[in-house]
Amino acid sequence: DPQALSNAMQKTLSDSEHVKTAVTRGLARAAHYSWQRSARILRDTYARAIENRRSNL
Repeated sequence: DPQALSNAMQKTLSDSEHVKTAVTRGLARAAHYSWQRSARILRDTYARAIENRRSNL
């Protein structure tokens, strides 16, 4: 919806309190992620895939 996008952009450009809230929420959300966690999840996924492959042979 182009009008909704336009309204959201206008709010972001004109409402400093909205920006502060969005930044705070974004930083809180980003704190849940790390390269170490991503690497661990990927490693565990590969390990499960390898184990599943071995059990199907």
